[in-house]
Amino acid sequence: QICFSLGTYGLLGDPCRLLTGRDEPCRAGAETFVFRSLAFGCLYVAVVFAVLTRSNKESAPKLKRLAMFATNCVVMMIAALVFTGSRTLGGTERGWLHFADMITLFALMVVTISAMADDSEVSGSKSPLAGLGINPKAFIFLAAIATFVKFFALSDFVHYSSFLSDPDSTTDLSDAMWPWMTIVVFEVLFALVFTLAYGVEKDQEAITYSIVALTVIGFVSMIPIMDQFAEGMMKTMIVSGCVLIGVAIAAVIGGRCGRRHDYDTISAVV
Repeated sequence: QICFSLGTYGLLGDPCRLLTGRDEPCRAGAETFVFRSLAFGCLYVAVVFAVLTRSNKESAPKLKRLAMFATNCVVMMIAALVFTGSRTLGGTERGWLHFADMITLFALMVVTISAMADDSEVSGSKSPLAGLGINPKAFIFLAAIATFVKFFALSDFVHYSSFLSDPDSTTDLSDAMWPWMTIVVFEVLFALVFTLAYGVEKDQEAITYSIVALTVIGFVSMIPIMDQFAEGMMKTMIVSGCVLIGVAIAAVIGGRCGRRHDYDTISAVV
């Protein structure tokens, strides 16, 4: 995911040239927006899964369950890559890069499947609704609902051109790559569902911090192309980002105060 993020952001060269092999760089408007969004989305997926892996490194049953979620995400990416297709066969991505991406994803799938191959127990799930309050779990629950709604909105109801100042700047390349963004959103939902169903307080707090950091990174990454957004879009992003960060901070503070209250209560009983 980090490699995809670096490539689509442009740190390895113009992403449109890199992906298709064409001489022309990404066109302002739809192509720039789609690839920048993909870069942020892939980074988002990489960070949340890395945080969950590190947070649960001492728990083999939970890592095994996390590997199941990660395998599903890898399979989705392989399917998307198949539909993107090799340019030599009429697809979008240049031939050697498409082959390299397929090999990389299959290698990743081998890694995630091997993590499920031992005889250790698999972590049991907990109710996503249990323990909700002013805490990180409630924040992640709301984030999961918002992500679920966003997934269906992007796939069935909202065209990405509505985010742009020039809706007519869409191209065949931007149309072909936008479904990847929808898949990335779905992968984020997988990570959030895992955190709700199998995570403990430290997992949920770590993911809350990650979402706040990624929100700031996402906003900063969009600043260079802010003139290409539809009127009022950046303002909406700033307001929604500030609300998200405020709710996250309140959730973390509320969760810690709640834990301290429970500890004091137990101590008093003892």
